[in-house]
Amino acid sequence: QRAAFAGMVARGRVMRAAAGACRGQMLVGGRGLTAKADLSNQGGHQRADVVASALNARVPLDPPIAIGKGAAKFSVVMVPGKPEISGSFRASNVVREGVVLTEVEGAANLVGMGGQAVITAKGRSGDGDPFTATSRIQSVGTGYAVTLDGMMGKLPLRLDRPAQIVRVDGGWELKATRLILPKGQIDIAGSYGKDSHLRMVLRDVDLSIAEFFSANMGIGGVANGQVNLRVAQGSRIPTGDMNLTITGLSRAGVTGFTIPTDVHVAGNSDGERLLMGGRITYKDRELGRMVLRVDP
Repeated sequence: QRAAFAGMVARGRVMRAAAGACRGQMLVGGRGLTAKADLSNQGGHQRADVVASALNARVPLDPPIAIGKGAAKFSVVMVPGKPEISGSFRASNVVREGVVLTEVEGAANLVGMGGQAVITAKGRSGDGDPFTATSRIQSVGTGYAVTLDGMMGKLPLRLDRPAQIVRVDGGWELKATRLILPKGQIDIAGSYGKDSHLRMVLRDVDLSIAEFFSANMGIGGVANGQVNLRVAQGSRIPTGDMNLTITGLSRAGVTGFTIPTDVHVAGNSDGERLLMGGRITYKDRELGRMVLRVDP
């Protein structure tokens, strides 16, 4: 059988065995990517062994991702309630919108809620600053501990302590943790599931960190404040509030930076309507105001 999608071609044959697991092989290729998946039965459970490689590849996403060279190998056994996942990958010269990962590699060995995964990367951010980072995910009790330790230039990019992600009734909860940025820090806590919420407190966050994710944004300024959002079942819009101040907000242009202004934004939502207001000043002189009301 043959199928084509997004410049990729898949070929192979898969049959369902009497025991319920599928058997067969699938081959996928195109755009510099190749992959082979072998499906088999392991003790009555579905098993998949996948080997993939990339050479001058282009992943058709928006924006696209280019991969100079890469390889991956992993296995999955679908044991009900306790899936087994093991494997590793390595890639070099991965480029997305000016951000370059000169080297990135990772490995995982997970059985149900137990096990560990690690990923290490080094490269250049969108504005050319070198960075390195290592993150580990380790099973702990009813959840996971996540670490991040890295540098951007000569400045830190890390979590001040392992982030605790624990299973709760109806979903997952992220315990309060602090992300140390090259300039500034963010306190984060939240949950995801039946009722989801997010709380962030920004302290002296340099907005030029946006260059790490996308080149040529040219945004400057320092942000302070907090955001609280909650998405509950039955709510028309998220509930919560925000209160942010950006000092010296500017953006690079063809002829230089725009005039730095101070922006204060505050808002509140009760789940039925949203009210938000903003004020722009320059050297204590008011330049403008904004009021936004949303009543869906």
